[in-house]
Amino acid sequence: MMKRVVGIVFVLVAMLTQPALAQNEIGPEGGKLYWLLLIILLPFAIILLNSRYERKNGAAFKGLKNLNWFGGSSKRRLDVALRKDQKYNPTRVKLIIRNTGNQAIDLAPPLLSFNGLFTKRSFLIKSVNGQLIYPLYLEPGREHKIDINLQGFYNKDKKLKSFGFVKLSVKDVKGRRFNAPKVRVNKYLFF
Repeated sequence: MMKRVVGIVFVLVAMLTQPALAQNEIGPEGGKLYWLLLIILLPFAIILLNSRYERKNGAAFKGLKNLNWFGGSSKRRLDVALRKDQKYNPTRVKLIIRNTGNQAIDLAPPLLSFNGLFTKRSFLIKSVNGQLIYPLYLEPGREHKIDINLQGFYNKDKKLKSFGFVKLSVKDVKGRRFNAPKVRVNKYLFF
């Protein structure tokens, strides 16, 4: 996605900086070209800064996250967060799902993904302490917390210890996906 954006910006800049083929035409003033270039690049800069802020702080900038870009009302909203118990090599991760909308939501089982450099392993969390709790009905203003022990996953597959990130996504029964930001679980990238 980011490569496409950079490619599009590169093509636009190349088109604006090339001299015109017709020699008799008078081009726009230099200041107008700079303003046009600024207007084109400003949304890309906002998206880039927001993604860097999200990676650094683990949550999106509230001003851009709560902005409704396409008009309609957002009655169904979930805040999904993933918190770890230690900075490096955590043994537990806490999933927090908060319904911030004004309608109740039915949630499907969450999908826990371990992301390596080139590989990804995903697990569907169907039960907690041996009890099936999904699909889960979450009323407005309520939150749901799950404490996930990563040691059980590491005991099943030893390669998961080398994976650097854990990501979690939750779907409602209608198919809308809500993602939690990635959490770094391994201090080193390769081992």
